[in-house]
Amino acid sequence: MGGKSSTITSAEERILSLQVQQSSQGLTLPVIYGRTRVAGNLIWYGDFVTIEHKTTTRQGGKGGGGVTQEDIKYTYEAAVMLALCEGEIQGVGRIWRDKEKFDSLAQLRLTLMRGGDEQPLWTHLQQAKHQDQALNYSGTAYLCSPNYELTKSAQIYQHNFEVIGKLGYSGNIPDANPREIVLDLLTNQRYGCGFPSQNIGDTDRYSNYCRAVGIFLSPAYTEQGEAQRNISELLEQTNSAAVFSQGRLKIIPYGDGSYSGNGAVYVADNKAIYDLTDDDFIVSGAQDPVKVERKTNADAFNQIQVEYLDRNNDYNVAIAEVKDQANIEQYGLRPKDAIKMHGICDAKVAQKVAQQLLQRALYVRNEYEFKLGWKYCLLEPMDIVTLTDAGLGLNKTPVRITEIEEDEEGVLSIKAEDYPVGVYTVSEYPTQPSLGYSADYNVSPGNAHVPVIFEAPLQLTGGEPQIWLATAGGDMWGGAEVWVSTDGDSYTRVGAVNHKARFGSLTAALPNGAVFDRTNTLGVEISAGQLTGGTEQDSRDLLTLCYVDGEFLAYANAELKGVGRYTLGNLTRGAYGSAINAHAAGSQFARIDEALFKYAVPRNWMGRTVWVKLVSYNVFSGGIQDLAEVPAYSYTIKGAPLGQIQNLRLTSSWAYGKEAVIAWDKLDGADTYDVEIYAGNSQRRLRSVSGIVDNSYTYTQADMRADGGQVRDIVFKVRGRAVTGKTGNWAQIAAQNPQIQALQGIAIDSGLKQAFFTCQKPAEEDFAGIIVWVSENAAVPTTDANKVYDGAETFVTIAKCNGKPLEKGKTYHLRAAGYDSFGKDNLRVSSSVSFTVYDVSTNDLSESNLNQALRDKINLIDGNGAGSVNERIKNAKEDSKREVQTLSSRLDAFEVGGRNYALSTGNEAKVLRVSGNNQTKNVTIDVSSALELKQGDSLIISCDIELTNATSIYGKPYPRIGAEFSVTYADNSIGYFAAWYDEAISGTTKTLKQRLVARHTVAKEVKALRSIIVQARYQTSDSIKVSNVKLERGTVATDWTPAPEDNDGLQEVRGTVQVVQNTLAQATGDIKSLGERITTAQSTADGNKATVQAHAESINGLEAQYTVKVDVNGKVAGYGLATTPKNGTPESKFIVNTDRFGVGATGKDDVFPFVVDTEEDRVGVNGELVVNGKAIIDNLNAGDIHGDKITANTLDANRLKAGSVTAREIGANSVTADKMNVTSLSAVSSNLGSITGGNLNIGNGKFSVTENGVLTANDAVIRGRIEADSGYFNGLIKASRIEGDVMKVHRMRKLSDRVWELELPADELPRMIKPDFSVVSDTTYQLYSKNNYNIGRREVKAALLLNGEKLKSYETKEVYDVGVRQFQSNRDHGEDGYDARLSYRTRVDYAWYAVAAGKPVVLRLELADYETADVPVVLASYLSPFDWEYKALSGNMVWRVFKDEVRLQAGSLAVTQFPYQPVGWSRVSYRGRGKGAYLSLPPNIYGVSFEYKVDTNDDWASGVHWVTNWFCQDAKPFDRNNHNGNFKEFRLEPSGLASESNILFTATQDWQWVELRNIRVLIPEFRKNEVW
Repeated sequence: MGGKSSTITSAEERILSLQVQQSSQGLTLPVIYGRTRVAGNLIWYGDFVTIEHKTTTRQGGKGGGGVTQEDIKYTYEAAVMLALCEGEIQGVGRIWRDKEKFDSLAQLRLTLMRGGDEQPLWTHLQQAKHQDQALNYSGTAYLCSPNYELTKSAQIYQHNFEVIGKLGYSGNIPDANPREIVLDLLTNQRYGCGFPSQNIGDTDRYSNYCRAVGIFLSPAYTEQGEAQRNISELLEQTNSAAVFSQGRLKIIPYGDGSYSGNGAVYVADNKAIYDLTDDDFIVSGAQDPVKVERKTNADAFNQIQVEYLDRNNDYNVAIAEVKDQANIEQYGLRPKDAIKMHGICDAKVAQKVAQQLLQRALYVRNEYEFKLGWKYCLLEPMDIVTLTDAGLGLNKTPVRITEIEEDEEGVLSIKAEDYPVGVYTVSEYPTQPSLGYSADYNVSPGNAHVPVIFEAPLQLTGGEPQIWLATAGGDMWGGAEVWVSTDGDSYTRVGAVNHKARFGSLTAALPNGAVFDRTNTLGVEISAGQLTGGTEQDSRDLLTLCYVDGEFLAYANAELKGVGRYTLGNLTRGAYGSAINAHAAGSQFARIDEALFKYAVPRNWMGRTVWVKLVSYNVFSGGIQDLAEVPAYSYTIKGAPLGQIQNLRLTSSWAYGKEAVIAWDKLDGADTYDVEIYAGNSQRRLRSVSGIVDNSYTYTQADMRADGGQVRDIVFKVRGRAVTGKTGNWAQIAAQNPQIQALQGIAIDSGLKQAFFTCQKPAEEDFAGIIVWVSENAAVPTTDANKVYDGAETFVTIAKCNGKPLEKGKTYHLRAAGYDSFGKDNLRVSSSVSFTVYDVSTNDLSESNLNQALRDKINLIDGNGAGSVNERIKNAKEDSKREVQTLSSRLDAFEVGGRNYALSTGNEAKVLRVSGNNQTKNVTIDVSSALELKQGDSLIISCDIELTNATSIYGKPYPRIGAEFSVTYADNSIGYFAAWYDEAISGTTKTLKQRLVARHTVAKEVKALRSIIVQARYQTSDSIKVSNVKLERGTVATDWTPAPEDNDGLQEVRGTVQVVQNTLAQATGDIKSLGERITTAQSTADGNKATVQAHAESINGLEAQYTVKVDVNGKVAGYGLATTPKNGTPESKFIVNTDRFGVGATGKDDVFPFVVDTEEDRVGVNGELVVNGKAIIDNLNAGDIHGDKITANTLDANRLKAGSVTAREIGANSVTADKMNVTSLSAVSSNLGSITGGNLNIGNGKFSVTENGVLTANDAVIRGRIEADSGYFNGLIKASRIEGDVMKVHRMRKLSDRVWELELPADELPRMIKPDFSVVSDTTYQLYSKNNYNIGRREVKAALLLNGEKLKSYETKEVYDVGVRQFQSNRDHGEDGYDARLSYRTRVDYAWYAVAAGKPVVLRLELADYETADVPVVLASYLSPFDWEYKALSGNMVWRVFKDEVRLQAGSLAVTQFPYQPVGWSRVSYRGRGKGAYLSLPPNIYGVSFEYKVDTNDDWASGVHWVTNWFCQDAKPFDRNNHNGNFKEFRLEPSGLASESNILFTATQDWQWVELRNIRVLIPEFRKNEVW
């Protein structure tokens, strides 16, 4: 009897289509010469086939039964085409498929199409179903297969192919002759530059040189680049140069020896074409015939590394290194950064190229410059000549010409370099593989760690939805490409993550807590990096922001608990609108920093699921993974949280009958806002509004009526809403309007069976009325029955109580309350007040309040108490006294203007004239440096304007016509003092003449004066004129006068006199009622006091006097007229008190016939002095008395002042030798001929000549030639040109272990300085350790400061140790792990720097503790007067206006236009969101100054910068801060020249703009008239 059988089937999941992985569009098709390795690119696929593989196994059972096992698996094939490069190629050698290597294409079912121009169509595409896709891809080499084997996941393998490309030399030498590569790049019309072949000279010598030396190359051009760069790299590798000769391009090798090999012979032609001497050089002035410059040791590298692809090691990167050990021992190691030359695939070639580069760097050090005449016009670069110059020690020294320039006159300016024999000949040494450490550049990186993916708060992204991703990897993980898919099948590369993030998971649960959670702590474990703590304020400011499973929080305390394990405390939770929740152990954690990958997603992706793959690569950027091999991580986009509204405020009062306006700060990420309004007392919602775009809302009276009327207490709630539908937390603000406060000043008077109620009127603006209740009950219930008044009056007559007339003698009780427009709720009722009703009788009146009030009024008339008539009279007297004092103080503060501080205002060039349509016209007026201002000073600016048919046409009703002066305050803000015509003339026309006067007070301490801008803008007219600008100190304006600097001294005196006259006239009109009249005008400036005073007095007609006095800081000038009695008889006097007193004539402005100088005690007479009587003269200076005017024998030596008779007073030939009997002579001017005798001694030894010819002089000025056999100078020698050794060496002084300093005083000549030392920085970078992670020292900290400015340095890095150490179990760290360490040495060198004349030199060197320096010495020398910058550095610098006003509107702007980019903006620009504009400044400037005002808001970043050819300086950093409506000033004078520069405006939106004005540049004085 048989048993039953059964079948079990197991099948893989079947894939239905080809999974495309890394096919890219728009890539450059490579051009390959020789033989090298290149990746393929999928360009077509189809005909996907699934092949089923079934295997059956059977297991028998007792009785004939059993089990059959069927296993079904699938393999996949497809038709594919993989592009390789430009054709036509020779073939394909080795193939690398993932980690496998093959020798034949047939092993992979691939067929090669070589890429010829007539390439046939692939037969597979000729099938009917593919005819519409059938292309022969002419000129493209590709591989094809109709049945290509796919991976298990139906994907294309990652391939690399050894392509045997164009121009291979021979079978033994697979590389190409460089000559053939250069020619192909030059002439090829498809991928070359199409250079005409007829313009290329003979290149056979170049070809023979490459063959004979054995330099063959295999470059692969995989990216689009400049042909010049590619060809220059080829020439550098082949030790050659390209020159144009007679219109044709030639390539000339540098090689200077004889070589043979590979069937070629090359013999260098080292013969000099000319032997040049002093007779050949053209010299101008005191120039040297030959100028020589030697490169410094810093440029002389003694170690060179060439990075190449080693064909014998599967084309992995390798390094060929050469060094000069003797030079290293003498000068120390000076390595050059490795030079990337991947066109070299042979170790011997790499060694030759490296050796040639080293020899050239070490031994070609001198550069020569000289000039030759036209007869040498056939010289070309690369020619060899010899130089002979005895001054330089050159004797037929061979040099090679590198550059020739010809000027308009045919003079050739030539540059040449050393041509030392043998330098260009390379010794060939055998090469062998390195026996040391060799990195595996294709080592597997391993998968990236499972990432933490979350959506970033919109406030951190500028409102743009973004997904942020945190990941890391193992020891060899160098980063990962990020691929994203929206369907889980097709992926797109969106970027790469290159840093290990600090992320992981929670080690313990985190409970719910408060915003400032000081109770709970957060335990985390991270896979990489370390967490550092901060302050509590750092936590509150979210500077340590983290992501924890949907919640954003920050911490202050970070305590290390183990390897990668931390406890974080002092938490700030629920940041950026995220919900505060409890989080279980194992929840995701990520520290938010720059290591995160950030990916912007479209707003319409909300609710969509995306898949992310991380394709890792190793630390060498190699070994990239297959996209199909890495896992996919899905994430559903929910929308990021929105933060809470900030600064919600009520901008209007909450009063009855008025609308309410609320406002708040804009919220990043919020597209609209929701507003809800509640009645505060009941929490009843009155209104809900959504879709509000602006950040404000107005609750109108109409809204209130629609909502049931205005309520007393109200609550406004606002929240943001993103387009994703996400909303932020509500922010709210409450407003109340309480009922009227209790009534004040309640009083009751009894009358004739009635009472009178009064109270103070409430001050509340919405007061509506009062209610009065009267009752016989002392409690006075506030019922309608007791109500006797309800109205707005505060004086009420009460005649009834409870409907009955008031009764005589009965006592009543009263209460009252006020109410507002909101209603009569919550009344503040007063306490009970009692009153008794009286009848009309004398007794009643005497006891009534009315009687008391009457007696009080009588007391006010007769008494002396408060409010009495007598008191009021007394107060009136006091008021009069105070008015007099006030008048006196006003007089003391009376400051009259006068002196004009605006320069050249009488010049026609300073008069602004415009006509026709005009937007802005300016004239700039300088301000006198004599103006000194301090806080509180008064200023007046005034000008004349004339308008003829003027109107505004630019939509601005208030044109600016007038003048404006500005200063820079001590806090760098700008103060403006303007006189503008401010009457609206839009829509009409004005014709007028008037003088504008504006008075101002200086608000702050002043740092610097600026200029005056005279301006007319936004108008059209027949004509506009602005003239006679005046800037004066004081409070009273005066008529226009020129500045004293603009006229002679007399004009200034006249202006002063006019000021005095105006002052007297003004003062006379101010106080006329005094018997004694004193007129004083006084002004004070910076402690200097000027007073003008006139005083007149008359006493009983017996005495009279009149004085005028001018006083400046105690220096008095004045005159007085007086008549006083003397012994009973009147005597008149006229006295003048002054240093100088002159009498002038009318109409003769510059003639003063009579002048008295009281300081020198002298009287001057300009003209004839008539003395009718006797003249008594004690001393007579006979300087102008001639002999013919002196009576004979009336003048002898006793009557002459010693030294008063000089040669000028003695006639020619009138003094002969027989009349002389003296021991010394002075002022002798004569041709003395030869002088014989003893020694010559002048000036007591200051100048002497001995009879032996020894000359001694204290000082000598010699104009001409000095010739001497020998000698020496003590002290300083300065000259514009000195031949010989004039270089000075200065040692820097050590201030501490890490600080050196050198100070040199200012010099009157420009200098060059060279820090002739190097700084070495030893750094260790610990890449990764399983048990510890240490970034280590990663950057050079050394700073060399010149006059406080950090100098640019040149860094060279040398890797000298790469170590990998394994930790064994239970050793070191207790578990397995690896530690990779990279150690390198960085050398920092410095160049030459120019120092302008008159500037000191302060050099300061500061080092970190891991940095060392050679002996810090500095070379210094004077700059050659023939240097192109000498004139600029020698003279004065002046500021010159470049533009008066410019507006820059943001637009598209490429960051690559500028050599240096502002911080932040370059990152935004590379993302494609950068906007901006720029203003190009004149070339070769030494400083810039301008004012700027940005039009933007705090939602969008902007910046203003000065970008030069060597630095970028922020006027305003690129950020969202510091926006206001005022102009700010920027000014900078760097230590060096800005040959090219721009004012750059950076922005993020097209609508942003910046207004610039008063743009000035600092230039040498001799360029002040330059035309730009």
